[in-house]
Order: sequence, then structure tokens, then C-alpha cells
Amino acid sequence: MSKKSKDKRKIRKTSERDSQKLKTTPIEEGKIHFRFDYFDATHTFFDGSKADFDWARDMMKRLKALQDTTVDQFKKNMQFRQTQYVHPINWDDAQLDSFGIQQASPDLDEDAWQFGISKDNGRVHGFFIGVFFYIVWIDPEHRLTKYWTPN
Repeated sequence: MSKKSKDKRKIRKTSERDSQKLKTTPIEEGKIHFRFDYFDATHTFFDGSKADFDWARDMMKRLKALQDTTVDQFKKNMQFRQTQYVHPINWDDAQLDSFGIQQASPDLDEDAWQFGISKDNGRVHGFFIGVFFYIVWIDPEHRLTKYWTPN
């Protein structure tokens, strides 16, 4: 069987009745919710051009897994932070000095965080406002650090 015929899937239109069956998730107290209001796909460092399908899939898996995490666990649990490659962004060790979007909140760079897709497979950068993590940059090459060198 060819790969093309194996991957064929029937797609049907969702009816109103089916839509009512879909599980909706209310905003849970303390759990992380991702927002893309300030997502910047045009920055020369973080335009996503180095992100292939596998990386994008791994990023989506990580976002899904982090949805079950509380903001406190994300920020304060050192074991979690080490295993998930989570830490605040230290702008002194970065190639840039801020997100450059202070109009969102004058102190958002002070609550800027990054988390890893995997140990050696890039980062996602953003900031918290309450339980919402606003993703600003995807960074498949971990270029935010000033110690980055091209492969």
C-alpha cells in the first residue's frame, strides 16, 4: 500500500449536534493558558524558518503538556524547572534587551520566561500576565542567548 493512499482520511463537516458534544475546558484556577496576542513571527532571529514539521509537532506536544501545569509549579518548582528547561529570561545574557513590546505592560520583561521543547531543541519565549503565558517568540535554535553560534 502506498503512503499516499494510507494517509487518506475522510473529513466530514461537523454538525451543530456534534459541536455540542465537544468537550470545552473552562479556565482552571492557577493552570497555565497560552495566548498568542504578542506572537512575533517576523523577528529575524525567531521567524520560524528553522522549525521543521517535527519541531512544530514537538512544540505543540509541549504546549499541551504544560496546560496541566500551574503557574506556581512552572515558576517555583525547581525539579520541574530543571526537567522542563524552564527559567526566567536573563536579559543580561541575551542577544536582545527586551521583547520590545512595553505597550502591553511596562514591566512584562521582568516576568519573561522561556521553556524548552527538549534539552537541545530550542525554546519558547514569552511572559506571564496572571495565568496567561503570552508566547512572543519560538526559537528552534536557542538564539536568544548571546552565546549562540550558527551550526
